[in-house]
Amino acid sequence: MTSQILEIPRALWRSQASIHEERRRYCKISAKPDAARNLPSNRSLSYFRGKKILLWTRKPGLGDMVMNAMCCDILRRQHGLDVWYGCRHNPHDRDFPKILKGIPCYRYQPDLREHPLPEQPVPRGYEGGVDHQGGRHPFDFILDFRYHMHRQVNTLFQCLEEFGVGQMRVPYQGLPVRGLPAAARPYDVVLCTNCGGWKPVRAYRRGDELAELLRQRGYTVLNLSEGGVQKRLRLADLLAQVKAAKLYIGVETGPTHLVSGVHRKALILQSGIHPSAFWNVYDRTFVIEKSWNCGGRKCRVRRHEECVMEEGVCMDRLAPADIADVADQLIRQP
Repeated sequence: MTSQILEIPRALWRSQASIHEERRRYCKISAKPDAARNLPSNRSLSYFRGKKILLWTRKPGLGDMVMNAMCCDILRRQHGLDVWYGCRHNPHDRDFPKILKGIPCYRYQPDLREHPLPEQPVPRGYEGGVDHQGGRHPFDFILDFRYHMHRQVNTLFQCLEEFGVGQMRVPYQGLPVRGLPAAARPYDVVLCTNCGGWKPVRAYRRGDELAELLRQRGYTVLNLSEGGVQKRLRLADLLAQVKAAKLYIGVETGPTHLVSGVHRKALILQSGIHPSAFWNVYDRTFVIEKSWNCGGRKCRVRRHEECVMEEGVCMDRLAPADIADVADQLIRQP
């Protein structure tokens, strides 16, 4: 399979300067008036002061839950709001609230996915201590955060914008955690090239090749995609391994958001389904990104016949040898 892939040369990768400039632009409100953006006016930040707020999302992924917690962290530390995040049924739920530093969790489990939001200006949520089922809860406001991919702002900032925040400070240092154990066997590189629901598009299927190349260069590699390693690791152990490693290599998926607060350096392979600026606000992060002609949205694996790539996944055109070269440079840099 890999011998038939036409690989993208490094000269066609986007520069880090352009990626970071786009990231800054995605983290502030457009200069256009609300009417031109076809958005209702947000409530001001002062509206939420003195209120107890639950930040909720009906999205099912680990990455969405992590970003919810990140929004709570930013709103609590930078803006002084009493914001909690809602924890859902997820494989990491049993551990996730235990490791977060200063971000309170409320185990709020009703299914909101199919329930329509109330007709009101943003923020879209439920006021007065009653949820969509009429049940009581200990919050003045439940905000249902659902991001919109077509919006030209960062995913996290879309939530902050609903709280009346006009700009997000970047880079963000990542999710603050506590109480991690020592890694029993530290590795030079922790590699996570698999992912969840968007696997056909966002996963890098040549991760095993990349791991082998790094091992040939003398690095020890923990490949989370090999033999179900990721499923066997408890959450704290996974973070401990990344914290001890010299480099984390990942893709656009939940674990990449999760480890952003503990990694020394990260090398992220960007799928192209939308620009990395849509989600990547983290420091110590280097992104490998190529702007595909179709915008990364017409992959053959998504049954788009227009896809010109026989193998169907543009991510796989990133050469493992080129990625290994960049990884080697990042590890050697102080």
